[in-house]
Amino acid sequence: MRYNSMLFGAIVWGISGGFNAAFAQPNSIALSIYQNGTALVRDEQTVFLKQGENSIAFQNVAEKILPETAFVEGKNIQVLEQNYNFDLLTPVNIVDESVGKTVKTALFDESSGKTIFNTAKIIDSRYGRPILEFDYGIDVNFPGRLIFDKLPDNLVSAPTLSAEIIAAQSGEQPLVLTYLTKGLSWKADYIAELNSDEYLTLRGWITLNNQSGSDYKNAKLQFIAGDVNQVTSNIAPRALMLAAGSPTADAAMMNKTAVVNQTPQALGDYYLYSLPFQTDVLNNQSKQVSLLEKPQVTFEKEYRLSSPLYLWNGLTGGAFEQQSPDILIKLINDKKFGLGEVLPQGIVRFYDKTKSDVLQFIGEQNFAKLAVGEKSELRLGKAFDLSVSGKVINVQKINDSTVDAEVEVVFHNAATQNESVSFVQNFNSLWKILAQSADMVEKTAEKARWIIKVPAQGEAKLSYKVRLSSVQNQN
Repeated sequence: MRYNSMLFGAIVWGISGGFNAAFAQPNSIALSIYQNGTALVRDEQTVFLKQGENSIAFQNVAEKILPETAFVEGKNIQVLEQNYNFDLLTPVNIVDESVGKTVKTALFDESSGKTIFNTAKIIDSRYGRPILEFDYGIDVNFPGRLIFDKLPDNLVSAPTLSAEIIAAQSGEQPLVLTYLTKGLSWKADYIAELNSDEYLTLRGWITLNNQSGSDYKNAKLQFIAGDVNQVTSNIAPRALMLAAGSPTADAAMMNKTAVVNQTPQALGDYYLYSLPFQTDVLNNQSKQVSLLEKPQVTFEKEYRLSSPLYLWNGLTGGAFEQQSPDILIKLINDKKFGLGEVLPQGIVRFYDKTKSDVLQFIGEQNFAKLAVGEKSELRLGKAFDLSVSGKVINVQKINDSTVDAEVEVVFHNAATQNESVSFVQNFNSLWKILAQSADMVEKTAEKARWIIKVPAQGEAKLSYKVRLSSVQNQN
C-alpha cells in the first residue's frame, strides 16, 4: 500500500465535549486601560442561577489574564471556587489530552482509492505526535487520521474562567467578572503645527493597542494617565479598580466623531479620560481616538547651547569649534497660553508651514506628562545657520584654591534674519563673574546664562572673566 504522507489530514469528533457548566450571556464590558500594558476588565454578564450550587463559565476572557486578580461579584451569592481554563481546543491538545484512550483511525489507500478504518490506543503523545498501539503492533509514525467520538473534558474553545457559586434564590441576575490582563495599553501622540513664530495648533490622539488575545465588543473605554505601581508576583486588583473607577452609564453610545472628554477626572494621583461612546476593540488591533485640539497655543522658540568648556579651580582650559545650538520649543501649560489641560506623556511631532503652504516635518521629541501650570522644553534638533565657537584665552592662578579664567565665545549667523542664542556655562566649583561684555539673564549656584543677539549674516561676541574657587570667600 501507498499511504497518504500527511500525519493528520483532519481530526474529527462525533459529539461535543468541553467544559461542563452554564455559560453566562454577555451584557456589557468596560475597560480601564493603563499606560504600562495592563488593563482592568469589568465583564458584566446575565446568567440564570438556580438556588444552591451553580457552575458558571465566563468565556472569551483575555488570554493574558492575570488569574490571581480575578473575582466575581453579584447579589446574594457566595463564590466557592474559581478556575481559569486555558487549555484550548486545538488538534495538538486533543491528541495530548487523549493519551490512554482508544480512537478510530483512517488511512487512505491511494492504490485502491479506499479509506481503511481501524482502532488504536494512544499510549503516548508529544506535541500532537501520537504513539499508537494497534492489534498488529506499535506505530510511532502513523500517516493517517485520528477520529475522536468525544472531546477531552478539560479543553475549551476559548479561554474560560469558571466559578462555583451558591445562590440564595433562583432567577436571572447580572454577575460581574473583574480581572487584570496584560496586552492592553495606550499612549498619547501629539501633532504640533507651527502657524507663526508665536502660535501653534496642538492636536492629541490616544493610540490603543490590543494584544491581550481577546476581542471586546461594544466596550466602554477609560484611559488612566499616571504611573501605577504593580508588584510582579502579587497584584492587588481591587486597589487598581478603585484607582480606575468604574465606567458609568454616561459613557453610552454617542456621536462617534466626539473626542475623549477633554477635562480628565482626577483620581488621587492619576487622571482618567473617558471615551464618550462605546466601540469594538479587537485583538491585534490598534485604534486611535481624538484626545484634544488646541488651535492657538502660545510658544517660544529658543536656540540654546550648553558650553562644552570645563571650568573649575583645579583644571580650567580648552576650546570648541562650530557647535550648533539646540532648537527648543517652550510651552507653558496654562489657559492664558492656549492650553490649561492635563497632558499625558507621549511623543510630539512638529510640522511647520510658516515658510510655505506645505507642511514640513521638523522634528519630534518625547513629551513628559505635563500638569496644569507646568513648563515644558522640547528639543527638535540642531540649528543649521547658527554656530558657536569658544575658548579659554587666559588662566591666572590667585592662590592654591582660586584661579581667574577669561573666556571668549563667538556666535555666527548665516541666516538672512537676526537671531538670538542662549548660551549656558556650567561651573564645577564656586564662581563669581568679575567682568562680562553682556549681562547675564540667569544665575544659579551651578550655571550662568546669557542671551546673545546675532545679526543676520554676521557674528557677535561674548567675553567674560570668572573667578573659580573651592572656598567660600572670594575677593
